[in-house]
Amino acid sequence: MFLLLLSIACASKHVPTGVDVPYTAADLVGDWRNEGAGEITIVDQRGKPVVQSVVDYDGEVFEILGFGWGEDGYSWSYRVPSTDYHITETVLSIDGDSLHTSWSNQNGDTGKDTWSRD
Repeated sequence: MFLLLLSIACASKHVPTGVDVPYTAADLVGDWRNEGAGEITIVDQRGKPVVQSVVDYDGEVFEILGFGWGEDGYSWSYRVPSTDYHITETVLSIDGDSLHTSWSNQNGDTGKDTWSRD
Protein backbone atom coordinates (compact mmCIF):
# COMPACT_ATOMS: atom_id res chain seq x y z
CA MET A 1 0.00 0.00 0.00
CA PHE A 2 2.86 2.38 0.80
CA LEU A 3 4.38 1.85 -2.66
CA LEU A 4 1.07 2.58 -4.36
CA LEU A 5 0.65 5.80 -2.39
CA LEU A 6 4.24 6.78 -3.14
CA SER A 7 3.69 6.09 -6.83
CA ILE A 8 0.56 8.25 -6.91
CA ALA A 9 2.29 11.03 -5.01
CA CYS A 10 5.19 10.97 -7.45
CA ALA A 11 2.89 10.99 -10.47
CA SER A 12 1.21 14.19 -9.33
CA LYS A 13 4.56 16.00 -9.49
CA HIS A 14 5.38 15.01 -13.07
CA VAL A 15 3.86 17.92 -14.96
CA PRO A 16 6.87 19.47 -16.67
CA THR A 17 7.94 22.99 -15.86
CA GLY A 18 6.36 25.45 -18.27
CA VAL A 19 3.26 23.34 -18.91
CA ASP A 20 0.26 25.09 -17.37
CA VAL A 21 -2.69 22.69 -17.26
CA PRO A 22 -5.63 22.30 -14.85
CA TYR A 23 -4.78 18.66 -14.03
CA THR A 24 -1.91 16.58 -12.69
CA ALA A 25 -0.24 13.50 -14.08
CA ALA A 26 -2.01 11.37 -11.44
CA ASP A 27 -5.39 12.65 -12.67
CA LEU A 28 -4.76 11.01 -16.06
CA VAL A 29 -4.43 7.46 -14.73
CA GLY A 30 -7.40 5.16 -15.36
CA ASP A 31 -9.56 3.32 -17.85
CA TRP A 32 -11.42 5.95 -19.87
CA ARG A 33 -14.47 5.07 -22.01
CA ASN A 34 -16.37 6.90 -24.71
CA GLU A 35 -19.30 4.98 -26.19
CA GLY A 36 -18.69 6.35 -29.68
CA ALA A 37 -14.91 6.09 -29.62
CA GLY A 38 -13.81 3.21 -27.40
CA GLU A 39 -11.44 2.93 -24.45
CA ILE A 40 -8.10 4.43 -23.47
CA THR A 41 -6.04 2.98 -20.64
CA ILE A 42 -3.47 5.24 -18.98
CA VAL A 43 -1.28 3.76 -16.26
CA ASP A 44 1.26 5.16 -13.84
CA GLN A 45 4.76 3.99 -14.66
CA ARG A 46 7.40 5.24 -12.22
CA GLY A 47 5.41 8.38 -11.54
CA LYS A 48 4.63 9.21 -15.16
CA PRO A 49 1.42 8.66 -17.15
CA VAL A 50 1.78 6.07 -19.91
CA VAL A 51 -0.87 5.31 -22.53
CA GLN A 52 -1.04 1.53 -22.39
CA SER A 53 -3.81 0.88 -24.92
CA VAL A 54 -6.32 2.53 -27.22
CA VAL A 55 -9.16 0.28 -28.42
CA ASP A 56 -12.08 1.19 -30.69
CA TYR A 57 -15.67 0.59 -29.56
CA ASP A 58 -15.82 -2.38 -31.99
CA GLY A 59 -12.71 -3.97 -30.48
CA GLU A 60 -10.12 -2.84 -33.03
CA VAL A 61 -6.79 -2.28 -31.26
CA PHE A 62 -5.04 0.90 -32.34
CA GLU A 63 -1.27 1.22 -32.68
CA ILE A 64 0.09 3.72 -30.17
CA LEU A 65 2.56 6.01 -31.90
CA GLY A 66 3.56 8.17 -28.94
CA PHE A 67 2.47 10.01 -25.82
CA GLY A 68 3.77 12.66 -23.47
CA TRP A 69 3.73 16.27 -22.38
CA GLY A 70 3.77 19.19 -24.79
CA GLU A 71 3.07 22.91 -24.61
CA ASP A 72 -0.68 22.25 -24.64
CA GLY A 73 -0.64 19.48 -22.04
CA TYR A 74 -0.66 15.69 -22.21
CA SER A 75 -1.23 14.11 -25.64
CA TRP A 76 -1.11 10.74 -27.32
CA SER A 77 -1.10 9.68 -30.97
CA TYR A 78 -2.28 6.46 -32.51
CA ARG A 79 -2.86 4.81 -35.88
CA VAL A 80 -6.14 3.18 -36.84
CA PRO A 81 -5.05 0.05 -38.79
CA SER A 82 -8.32 -0.37 -40.73
CA THR A 83 -8.23 3.18 -42.16
CA ASP A 84 -4.59 4.22 -41.64
CA TYR A 85 -5.82 7.38 -39.91
CA HIS A 86 -3.33 8.96 -37.53
CA ILE A 87 -5.07 10.63 -34.60
CA THR A 88 -3.66 12.90 -31.90
CA GLU A 89 -5.66 13.54 -28.72
CA THR A 90 -4.76 16.29 -26.26
CA VAL A 91 -6.24 16.55 -22.77
CA LEU A 92 -8.00 19.87 -22.24
CA SER A 93 -9.25 19.25 -18.71
CA ILE A 94 -10.32 16.64 -16.21
CA ASP A 95 -13.47 17.14 -14.16
CA GLY A 96 -13.73 14.34 -11.61
CA ASP A 97 -14.22 11.22 -13.72
CA SER A 98 -14.62 13.10 -17.01
CA LEU A 99 -11.64 13.55 -19.33
CA HIS A 100 -12.10 16.27 -21.97
CA THR A 101 -9.90 16.06 -25.06
CA SER A 102 -9.47 17.64 -28.45
CA TRP A 103 -8.40 15.52 -31.40
CA SER A 104 -7.04 15.98 -34.90
CA ASN A 105 -6.02 13.71 -37.76
CA GLN A 106 -3.66 13.91 -40.71
CA ASN A 107 -6.45 15.24 -42.96
CA GLY A 108 -6.97 18.33 -40.81
CA ASP A 109 -10.21 17.06 -39.25
CA THR A 110 -10.69 18.10 -35.61
CA GLY A 111 -13.14 17.57 -32.80
CA LYS A 112 -13.64 17.16 -29.09
CA ASP A 113 -14.38 14.10 -26.97
CA THR A 114 -15.43 13.44 -23.39
CA TRP A 115 -14.29 10.21 -21.77
CA SER A 116 -15.61 8.68 -18.53
CA ARG A 117 -13.39 6.89 -16.05
CA ASP A 118 -14.51 3.42 -14.98
